[in-house]
Amino acid sequence: MYNIKESINEVISLLINEGIFEDPESFDVEENFGHLFNTNLGEFDPLNILGAIPGAYQKGVFVALYDDCNSYQEPGYYKARLENIPRSTNGEIKVSDVSETWDDDKGTVNLNFLWQGEIKNIEFPYNEEYDTVPESFTSFFRELIERYESKDNYFICTYSEWGIDYFLLPNEIATKLEKIRSEFDAYRKYQENNKN
Repeated sequence: MYNIKESINEVISLLINEGIFEDPESFDVEENFGHLFNTNLGEFDPLNILGAIPGAYQKGVFVALYDDCNSYQEPGYYKARLENIPRSTNGEIKVSDVSETWDDDKGTVNLNFLWQGEIKNIEFPYNEEYDTVPESFTSFFRELIERYESKDNYFICTYSEWGIDYFLLPNEIATKLEKIRSEFDAYRKYQENNKN
């Protein structure tokens, strides 16, 4: 029977076979993911483990939504997020000339930068909601990523309690991962429809 543990092992096997998983011999699946084996089916997505796998998480662009340390209120936070994108996408997405200006009188942050050579600008309040990265920024950031089109690669999107990860992976690998996700979804629906 298909279950959470099997779906995790399937994701890991795929990443090992595709050469994305770095040093799998030293990675203990039970130690890292054993706590997930008894997760409620409705709360589990097998691709959410990507952010914890060496070799995969380096390819991720993380969009934090919540931050109880309030680091999003510190100068340089947004600039660092944008400047990290080229590294996370192996230079496929080009972000440059990032400037971040804080205006304490207005309570706003202004960002100017080049995204794939195109000028982008956004101004937003830096304290929209307590412990929450300003939605004005995260929505803008997510839209840039989700509208990006690549001939050879595809963004896999995963969610956590703190935010969203986007992994830019070769189309073939992304398709196989999405297949694992859809098979698990089918298993979940089958289990839900056959309770009792």
